[in-house]
Amino acid sequence: MARDGRVLFEKAYGLANRELGVPNKLETKFRLGSVTKQFTAMSVERDRERERKAAEAARQLDIERKRAELTEVVGTVPMH
Repeated sequence: MARDGRVLFEKAYGLANRELGVPNKLETKFRLGSVTKQFTAMSVERDRERERKAAEAARQLDIERKRAELTEVVGTVPMH
């Protein structure tokens, strides 16, 4: 753990290889490339869903505004 470029805490825990009983060291390298892809994909999908919901809300608001304008001009407009 670090703050402002200064190391506050560093320690290795657990095993690098359970089968062989090899302990983790500060220098142990982990292959994280494939694991991080899942988090990236989830984040992208979450952002897309937020954008889709925002666009749908904007469309609904636009429909409501146009209906209100039309109602002022011609009276009540039934929605089916």
